[in-house]
Amino acid sequence: TSTGALGNGFLTVWPCGAARPLASSLNFSTGRDVANAVLTKLGTAAKVCVYAGAAATHLVVDVTGWYPAGTDFTASNPARLMDSRSGASTVDGEYAGVGALPAGQTVQLLVTERGGVPIDAGAVVLNVTSTGASGSGFLTVWPCGEARPLASSLNFSAGRDAANAVLSKVGDGDQVCVYAGAAATELVVDVTGWFPGGTPGGGTITPNPPPPTTTPLPPITPGVWQRVTPPGIRIGAAGADDFGMQAMASSASDRRVVYVGSSYFGIWRTSDAGTNWAKVNTGSNGANLDTGRNWAMAVDPTNSNVLYTAAGYGNGQGVWKSIDGGRDWNQMLPASVLSQATADIYSIAIDPNNAAHLLVGSHGPWAGNSDAGVLESFNGGTSWTIHPAQGGWGWGHYVFFISSTTWLLATQGDGYWRTTNSGTSWAKVSDQNMTHGGGALYRAANGVLYAGAINTVLRSTDNGASWSEVGPRVQDGYYAIVSDGARMYVQSGNTGGNTLNPDPPFYTSPESDGVTWTPQNGGAAPFPENGPFYAVFDPTSGIIMSSNWLAGVWRYKAS
Repeated sequence: TSTGALGNGFLTVWPCGAARPLASSLNFSTGRDVANAVLTKLGTAAKVCVYAGAAATHLVVDVTGWYPAGTDFTASNPARLMDSRSGASTVDGEYAGVGALPAGQTVQLLVTERGGVPIDAGAVVLNVTSTGASGSGFLTVWPCGEARPLASSLNFSAGRDAANAVLSKVGDGDQVCVYAGAAATELVVDVTGWFPGGTPGGGTITPNPPPPTTTPLPPITPGVWQRVTPPGIRIGAAGADDFGMQAMASSASDRRVVYVGSSYFGIWRTSDAGTNWAKVNTGSNGANLDTGRNWAMAVDPTNSNVLYTAAGYGNGQGVWKSIDGGRDWNQMLPASVLSQATADIYSIAIDPNNAAHLLVGSHGPWAGNSDAGVLESFNGGTSWTIHPAQGGWGWGHYVFFISSTTWLLATQGDGYWRTTNSGTSWAKVSDQNMTHGGGALYRAANGVLYAGAINTVLRSTDNGASWSEVGPRVQDGYYAIVSDGARMYVQSGNTGGNTLNPDPPFYTSPESDGVTWTPQNGGAAPFPENGPFYAVFDPTSGIIMSSNWLAGVWRYKAS
C-alpha cells in the first residue's frame, strides 16, 4: 500500500539480488491510498526489494501467503510484455508503442516464450496497468479463445494510473486477451510468474464446419514440401468460385505468427509453421469474412495482432481491420470514400517505416469511372487521401511501397507505374502487366527489386525506375517472391491450362544473383493447377509457408 504520497509515482517489487526490472507493481498519486496484490519470488537473504519511482511515499506491506520451494508455481523477476505508450519499450520489443487500446476493442497478448515464461505455461500472473485513460472504464483479462466474461479485472478513470494483479489461464495461440470497456486507455502489462500445465499453442477455436479427425504431422523433412492446410477448410466446397487458400501474411515483429485467408472459410492463424491452426475471425463482424475470398492481407510490422484484409465478393466489402489478432473486425472505409472510390478492394500495403501508413488498390473501377486510383491513409485507416487514376490504368491493381514516398502500381492492362512524390505524378516504368489475381514486390539484400508479372519475373537495379525481364517464361505468370536469406523463391501461378505439361511451381535463384532462375527440385510439382499464390518466410524456424489455390497450405525447409 502507498499512503501519504508526495506526488504521482509507482512502486516496483522484485527479488533482492536481481536487477531492478522495467515493471511497475503499483501506481500511486497524491491524496490517495492505493493497494495492490503482488506475488514475488524471494531474493537474496530471503528479502524482496521495493523501489519508489518519481515520488516519495509511505509504504505499508502485508504478507498474505507463500508458496513452498518445489511448488508448481514459478515466480520470476517481473518482465514487461506490453507498453502501448509512444516510445515505450518491452522485454523483447514486441507490443511496444502500439497506441492506446480503443474503447470496445480487444488486444491479444502473446505471453509464452517471452519474459522467461515457457511455452507450456498453463497460467500466468500479470500486473496490468491503465494509464492515460480518456475516461472512466474497465479492463477485462481472460484466456483467448473463450468467450469474454462479464467481469472486470481493473477499473480506471481519466487522470489516474490504476494497476491490479491478475491471474489468467493461457488461451489460444499462447495468448491472453485484454478488453477495454467504456473508454480508451494506454495499457502496460508485466508478467511476474506462471503455472505449468499448458499445451503449446493453447486450445483451439472450433471452426465452422467442424474439422475432420486428423493425425499429428510428421516432422518436416528438409528439401520436401509438406501439406499443412488448416483442417477446418473444405477447398471447393462453395462451388466454382471457391479457390481455397488466398492471401498469406506475417509480421516483422513475430515471423512465427502467420495468417492465411481462405475462400468462404475466414481467417486462420498459426504460430508454429502450420502444425496447429485456429480460426480467428470469431468475434465482432467476423462472420463477414466467411462470405468472401480473403485475397488481400497485411500485418502490422510492429505488432502481429494488427492486421487488414479484404473479403473479395463477400458481404460488406472494403478494408477490414483487426487489432486483436483477427478476432474482432472494423470496416475502415467510410461512405464519403466509397462514394468516390469502390468497396471492391484488391490489395493492402503497409509502409515498413510507418505502420500507420497504408496504400490500397482496387479490384473494381471507381465510382463513375472506368479506371481505379489509389487510397492512402496515414493513421491506420481512420481517414483517407484519394489519389485519382491515370487514364488507361483500368482496374484490378496492386500497389506497393518502395519507400514512404516512392510507390509502384501494378496494373493488369497498362503495365507498371511509379511515383516518387506520393502519387502527385506518375511515370510508366514497364509495359509488362501484373498476373491476374495478385502480385508481390521483394527487395533483396543487395537492394535489387523483384516483381512477378505475366509470363516473366521483373528485376530493377535502380529502385524501380526501370525493369528487365529475368527467369524462364511461363504459361501464366508469377506471384509471390520470398527468400530464406540464401536463395529466393518465385511462385509460378498455374499451368495455363496445360495440365499435361505444367510449369514447375517454384523457381529459385541465389539471393546475390536474381538473373538466373532454375526449377526447384528439378521441377517436382506437389501442387496442382492454379497452385502457388502467396508465401512467407520465418527466419526463426527456417521454414517457408505457401498458400496455394485449390491445393491448400504447404511448408518447406531447405536444410
